[in-house]
Amino acid sequence: TLLSGATLNQAVAGIQAAARAARTREALLESACRLFGEKGYRQTSLEEIAEDCRLTIRPIYYHFGNKKALFAAVSDIMEERASKVMREAPAQ
Repeated sequence: TLLSGATLNQAVAGIQAAARAARTREALLESACRLFGEKGYRQTSLEEIAEDCRLTIRPIYYHFGNKKALFAAVSDIMEERASKVMREAPAQ
């Protein structure tokens, strides 16, 4: 069946919101990876990460819940990156 104009607009708005949320989450993770790497866990505040992304702190809590969960997500990313490097490294 064909979608009505209103339903189609709602679907498009939902897709756009999901894309924005994904970009925000990715930006937070990239910033957190860099700042945790440069300054360490204790010396990096959620406020600094949010400011680095030009956001308020609210999206961090929305996507991750707290600093510990954000750090766990960063750790997973770093583990994936390290594993990829090891897989792609030539055997010696």
